[in-house]
Amino acid sequence: MVDHGIEEPREREAAGKPARGSIRAEIRLQDANRAELILEDDGRGIDIDRVKAAALRLETAPADLLERMSDHDALQLVFESGLSTSTSVGSVSGRGVGLAIVRQSLERLGGHVTVSSTPGAGTAFRLVFPLSFARMRGLLVQVSGRDCVIPAASVELSARVAPDGVKRVENRDTVLVNGELVALVSLGRILEVPRSAPGPEQGPCFVVLHAGEKRIAFAVDQVLGVQEILVKPLGRQLSRVRNVAGATILGNGRVVPVLNVADLFRSALLVDAPALPSPTPVAQARQVSVLVAEDSITSRTLLKNILESAGYDVRTAVDGMDALSQLRAGSCDVVVSDIEMPRMDGFQLTAAIRADAKLSALPVILVTGLESRGDRERGIDVGASAYLVKSSFDQANLIEVIQKLS
Repeated sequence: MVDHGIEEPREREAAGKPARGSIRAEIRLQDANRAELILEDDGRGIDIDRVKAAALRLETAPADLLERMSDHDALQLVFESGLSTSTSVGSVSGRGVGLAIVRQSLERLGGHVTVSSTPGAGTAFRLVFPLSFARMRGLLVQVSGRDCVIPAASVELSARVAPDGVKRVENRDTVLVNGELVALVSLGRILEVPRSAPGPEQGPCFVVLHAGEKRIAFAVDQVLGVQEILVKPLGRQLSRVRNVAGATILGNGRVVPVLNVADLFRSALLVDAPALPSPTPVAQARQVSVLVAEDSITSRTLLKNILESAGYDVRTAVDGMDALSQLRAGSCDVVVSDIEMPRMDGFQLTAAIRADAKLSALPVILVTGLESRGDRERGIDVGASAYLVKSSFDQANLIEVIQKLS
C-alpha cells in the first residue's frame, strides 16, 4: 500500500491532503468462527484501466470480458499471480506476487480477500479468515456420480428449480432466489466432469454460494447433507489444484475433494461466458419462423439480416401492437422483441402473449438496452423466456438461445 498507493508529499499537498499518508488497520469479529481484518490507506487509489491493461497482457481474461467487467470485479484482478500495475520492478513491488500470495494463503485457510478503491481517496482491503482451521462443516454434494464437499460457511441455501424456472438473462442461465436473479452455473462443467441430465420431470438441483459480496448458484446432481469434516492438505505433489482446497475422508472410508469456493467463482466467470462460435445453420433452423419486434429500423434490419443468415424465416413488426396483431393473424415459433417501443412496449407485448390462450406457450426473447436488475426481473416476471442486453450483445448467443427455445 505504501509503495503503490501513497503519493509523494508534493502530490498529496496539491490534492489537499496531508503531506504524510496514513494507513488504518482494524480487526472485527464477524461471528464466533470468523474475523475480518480491514486495511485502508488515503492514497491515490487503484487505476482500473491499468489493471485491465495488465490483465490483458497476461491473458488473465478475454478482451471482450474485460470490457464488460464491472469496476468492482476488475479490481479483484490485482490478486492474480503475475499481475502488477507498477511500471518497474523493485525490491518492494512490481513482480505481481505479493497479493497473489495473500489470497492463496487465506483461501488455503478457508478465508477470502476483497479490495475496494476510490480514485484520489484511497484503497481498502478486507481479509476474512476463520478462527479455527482444522475441522469444519461441509456440504456433501454429488456431481456425475462423484462426491465432493463444499465448505458450509460459504453455502447460503440449496434448492431444486422447476424445469421452466431457468431463464437466460444477459447471456447466462439464471434462477430466481428469494426475489433476486442469481447466475446458474454447472458445477460439473467447472470441474470438467460429464454432467448428468436431470430427470424429465425434475429441474436441476443447485447450491447458492457466496464469496464476499457475490452470489452464484451451482447446479449439482444431489445434495447429500452436512457433515463435520477434517480437511487434509493435498501434499507437495498437488500443492495447488484449481478448484480444490484439500481432501477429507468420509465415514465410509472414501476420500473426496474439498472444493475451493473462491476458485469456483473465478472459474464460473470464465467458463460460463466463453466466446461462442458462430453456429452452423442446420436443416431444423430453416424451418423455424421468428417475429422481430423493433421500432428502430436500423436494429430491426440488423436483427433480420443476422437471423436470415442463420437460416431462419423472419418477419418484422414496428412495435408491440403490430407484433401482437401479426401473431393473432398467423403463428410463428419465436418472438424477438425490443422493450422500449411506442404504443405497446416489450413488457406489455410479453404479458399480452402470456395472457392469450393460443399464444401463451410462445417463447419470447427480449433484446434491450435496459440492463438494470429491476428491468431484468420485470422481464422475467411478465414471462420472458430470455433477456439479452444490447451492450453485451452476441449474435451467436442470440441464435443459440433461439435454437434452445424453438
